[in-house]
Amino acid sequence: MRLLCLATTMAVLGGTATEYAARAQTATNPELMAYGEYLAGECTTCHQTKSSSDGIPAITGLDTDHFVSALEAYKSGSRTNTTMISVARSLDAEQIRALAVYFGSLNPNK
Repeated sequence: MRLLCLATTMAVLGGTATEYAARAQTATNPELMAYGEYLAGECTTCHQTKSSSDGIPAITGLDTDHFVSALEAYKSGSRTNTTMISVARSLDAEQIRALAVYFGSLNPNK
């Protein structure tokens, strides 16, 4: 029965068991979280941790997949913002994931 529930959930949400396991490990990986916190200093120069400011959105509490997708879109140039394109292109996949995990773990109301 548990296998059927897992299969149903995966079918509804999309993805494989391996992808879900990787996401779960990534989200709880303390080294990745610490790396994201280390990298975050550059982001918080512009992005406020509590709310949007001067048109710059807050990035705390964002879903990790959404965060990764947004940075990948800047990296590819499909999202346009000169500063964000430059920042995103300077990051590799692990750095983007670390930032996503770190900012996703923060409460946007604190």
